[in-house]
Amino acid sequence: MRSVKVSVIVPSLNAMPYIKQCLDSIRIQTLTELEILCVDAGSEDGTLAVINEYAVMDNRIRLIKSDQKSYGYQVNHGIEAARGEYVGIVEPDDYIMEEMFEKLYCAASGNQLDFVKSNFYKFMDCLGRRYYQKWERSAWLGKREHPDAFPYNETILLKETPQALVYGDHGNIWSGIYRREFLLGRQIRLHETPGASYQDTGFAILCSLEAGRVMFLKDCFYRYRQHYDASSVGSQEKHSHIIAEYAWIWEQMQERGLTDEISRSFYMSMKFHSYLWNYNRLRPDGRLKFVENLEKDRILAFDEKLIAYVIPEKEKLLDLWQGHWQDMAFKNERERLRREKVTAFLDVFKRAVQIVVVCAGELGVFILKAEKRLNTGKVCAVCDNAVSVQGQHVEGMEVVSVEYAVRTYPEAHFMIANIYHTQEIYEQIVNLGVEIEKISIYKEEIHIGDKIIDFLLSDDVG
Repeated sequence: MRSVKVSVIVPSLNAMPYIKQCLDSIRIQTLTELEILCVDAGSEDGTLAVINEYAVMDNRIRLIKSDQKSYGYQVNHGIEAARGEYVGIVEPDDYIMEEMFEKLYCAASGNQLDFVKSNFYKFMDCLGRRYYQKWERSAWLGKREHPDAFPYNETILLKETPQALVYGDHGNIWSGIYRREFLLGRQIRLHETPGASYQDTGFAILCSLEAGRVMFLKDCFYRYRQHYDASSVGSQEKHSHIIAEYAWIWEQMQERGLTDEISRSFYMSMKFHSYLWNYNRLRPDGRLKFVENLEKDRILAFDEKLIAYVIPEKEKLLDLWQGHWQDMAFKNERERLRREKVTAFLDVFKRAVQIVVVCAGELGVFILKAEKRLNTGKVCAVCDNAVSVQGQHVEGMEVVSVEYAVRTYPEAHFMIANIYHTQEIYEQIVNLGVEIEKISIYKEEIHIGDKIIDFLLSDDVG
């Protein structure tokens, strides 16, 4: 085998529905000097058979059996076994663009980088279609000539550029490659807790604190699958795993002497970010357990201004951290109702034969846009009681009267999209003969904050 430029680690456990697409996307890379290390933790669904089949087809593929079901342990095992100049990670339910490792390697080796990362696309499968959202790094608040422009494709000296620390950031460790000698020399590894939750957080933070020369590319090479409430991070049992991860990170930082004000501020900023994200993903019972454990956690002295970072919803998390839960029950109930509305909204598109959107205002336009992305072809009409809008076109559809819509589409499901006149419109449609089972009501923008609806309204194609 020729000298290995990039060792690609694929940590797998029961990934049968996705593993072929993942491995195919690695095998066709334009950079051929790869080794593909499939570190499997005892799959029982046919994943191992696929890996062995691919290993016969491609001698760059090597199966490594892990004796622990731990994402962190598996990736660490792969790092130890790697022979490449750089190391990359591709999760088995994701896939990559064919030029990813060539472009990352050229940037890394040509500039003597400790790591290089790119942007990526998130994607989700829903109702038989695939939807994409682009994830891009945004500008930091440094004293640059063009402060709104992120310094893509530039070598960044992290030790001299604290405002860039956030963009090495936690998470998305799979969007880049890491110099193997850097990882070995600095003894950077993942936390080897059981399962597959948050172990990449510590790895990414330690890489950022230890690295010297890094770069970020504007390209989107990686395709990161979003499982709607199905992945490991969606597990409600893992309500406080992120707290344990950050405790381990702080221990690592203390052992390495990385406790100066800038390092501590970076650590706490990322901690706030991660904790808020974790809280928002949880349901009421999980949230309660999380904030109970959160109260026992320390808030270290820090100043996020040192790294030019604005912590999102900082005060909200501080209130929870300090035990101020007064409106928590109310917010949880509102969240539960919102989730139910989203589920019911999508269910209409699954079961209805035809759909009529009632009211051509902002909410009606939202439904029409969502239908365009869903591409079900089920919306047959949009109607409104206002004579002034009848005959006009909204999202390419002519607005008709409510009476005309009921008469013309008697078997349709009627989606009322109105804030102020919902009850009278509902009574009007019922009096016109529509069965109540064929009527649903939307009084608010149900898409705000919901991942799957955000995907449906995204313009990105991936």
